[in-house]
Amino acid sequence: MKLRNWLSAALTLSTLSQAQRYPSAPDNMFNRTMEKSRTVFIAFLVGLAAEDPDQHTPLYFRRRGGIGDVPSDLRGRSPYSDTSYGYDTAETRLSGTGPWISLNLNLTSEVENLHGGFRSFIVYAVSTSPNMLLTPETDHPHRVSALGGIPWSQIRGWAWLNYDQWRMPDSLEWERNLEFDDRWHQLGMSGPQPMLSGRLEPPDALFMRHVAWHFMRFITEPSDRLGSLLSELLDWRPYAQPRDFPLLRNGLEDLEGQELPTERRASTSSDNGRQLLLMRKKTAANSLQMNILRQFNWQNLDVPEFIRIGMTGNLDPTPRLCTAALFSLRGLYFTTQKRDVQSSPSSSSSSPPPETDEDDLFNKPKDTSSCTDLSNLVKGGCDSITGLQVDFHLGNKGTNEAVGLIVRDGRSITDSVIPLIPFSASATPHQAVKGHEVDLKRVFGSDVVALRDVKYVILLDTPRRGSEPHDWTFGATCANSTQKMEMVKYSSVNEVVQNSTPDTNRQPEVVWRRDLTREDWDIKA
Repeated sequence: MKLRNWLSAALTLSTLSQAQRYPSAPDNMFNRTMEKSRTVFIAFLVGLAAEDPDQHTPLYFRRRGGIGDVPSDLRGRSPYSDTSYGYDTAETRLSGTGPWISLNLNLTSEVENLHGGFRSFIVYAVSTSPNMLLTPETDHPHRVSALGGIPWSQIRGWAWLNYDQWRMPDSLEWERNLEFDDRWHQLGMSGPQPMLSGRLEPPDALFMRHVAWHFMRFITEPSDRLGSLLSELLDWRPYAQPRDFPLLRNGLEDLEGQELPTERRASTSSDNGRQLLLMRKKTAANSLQMNILRQFNWQNLDVPEFIRIGMTGNLDPTPRLCTAALFSLRGLYFTTQKRDVQSSPSSSSSSPPPETDEDDLFNKPKDTSSCTDLSNLVKGGCDSITGLQVDFHLGNKGTNEAVGLIVRDGRSITDSVIPLIPFSASATPHQAVKGHEVDLKRVFGSDVVALRDVKYVILLDTPRRGSEPHDWTFGATCANSTQKMEMVKYSSVNEVVQNSTPDTNRQPEVVWRRDLTREDWDIKA
C-alpha cells in the first residue's frame, strides 16, 4: 500500500514538474474545430545520404516510429529556434524534419517535377489528424503542416515513383501499410489556428515553443473522446507523464534484413498464394492481349519513360499502367481523327484537390478493359518505318528550279537533303514528283527509323535566272512490312513561295517549313 502511494506521488510530482516548465495559457487561445478525415501526401528522395542507402524507405521510417525528428536526431546540436514553432516562420529544412512537417492535399502538385531514375522517389499517403493544419502559400496552395511529426501507424501506404511517372500520378501502384491504424479515420485536420502561425504575438510570458506545446495538450484533452483517442495514437499524454517535442520516440524493432509485411508479399507467402501467382502468370502468358502488348516496340514511342519500362518489364501490365498508356497514345498517329486538347487524367495542381477515396489508392481497379483497349490500339500501329515515300505536286506553272527536301532526324546534327526536282534544262518545267523513295540509310543512318524521328519538313529552293514563284502542294506516306501510314496534312497547301536569293548567287534557301507530329500520321486504309 505504501509503495502504491509512493508511485502515485511520484507520477503527480513528475506531471507537475512538466507543467511548470511552461507558463499557463489562456483558455481561448485555440479553436476547437476539426474537419473530416482526408488523405495527404509527402514525397522523398530515397537514399539521399550515402551512409544510409535505406533513408526514407518504409523500413527506415518504421524503425524511427514515423516521419519526423526523433530524440537521437537532436543530440549534440542546438534545439530549434523559437520561430521554427510557427508554421509561417519555420526555417527551411529538409523534407520530413523540424517542428512542422510539410505535406500536400493534392497528389499531383506534390509529385510534379520529381525527375529521377528507377525508384528514386517514394510518395507516402497519410491520414489527417488534429495536429495538422491547412497552411496554404502562393506557390503551394494545398500545403498541410503537421506539428511534431507523423507516427508510423498514421501512414496509409506508399508508392514508388518510377522514371518520369510524376507526369501521371494516377498510374501509381500503391502498397498498403498493413500496420496502419484504422482509428485515424475518426480524426481530421484542425480548423484555422492563427496563434500557431508565428505571425501573432503570443500571450505574455509565452514563447512559440510554449504555444505549440499547449496546442498539443489542447487537442489531446483526455476528457474529450476524440482527444483521448488522439493522445493514445500520438503517444502524447502530458497529463499522465512528461512529454515534449520531438513527437516521435518509439520506433518498431526489426531483424536485420527484415522486409515489411505488405499485401503483395502476404498474398504470395502461403502455398495458396504461390499457386494463385502461378495461375496468374500462366493466364497472362497465354493472353492474346498481353502478347500484343509485350511484342509491341514501345522503345520507339514518344511516351513517358515509365510506360516504356513498365510495358516491357511487366509480365502482366496493370490496369493503371494501361490507362496511362492509353492517354499517351490516343489521338496520336494511331487514330484517324485529330485529337482534342485534353488534360492529364490527374487533377491539375491549380484546381481544388479532389477527395481521395481509399479504394482509388489501394484497391486494384476492377475494370481491366483499359488493357484490352490498349492492345486493340497498338496492334494496328506503326511505331517505326522501313520505307518513306514523297508525293510532291507543284502548281500549274511548275518550276525549272532545283527543289530539295529535308526530313531531319531530331537527334542528328547533319542535315541530309533529299533531292526532289533537278534543274530543268528544257522549256517544260517540272510539275510533280510521285512516289519518290527516300534513302533512309543515307538520311537517318539506319534502314529502320522510329516514326517519332521524322520531326519536320523543309523545302529548299535553288533559283535559276528569270525564275518566278509557283504554287504547290505536298504529301508524304510511310510504310513498314505490315502497315501503311499516311501524312496528308500538307496535301493541299496552295501557297506561293519564292527564293529571295539573288539570281546571281543561286544558293539553296529554305522557302517553306512545317513541323510534323504524331497527330499528322494516320493509318492508311
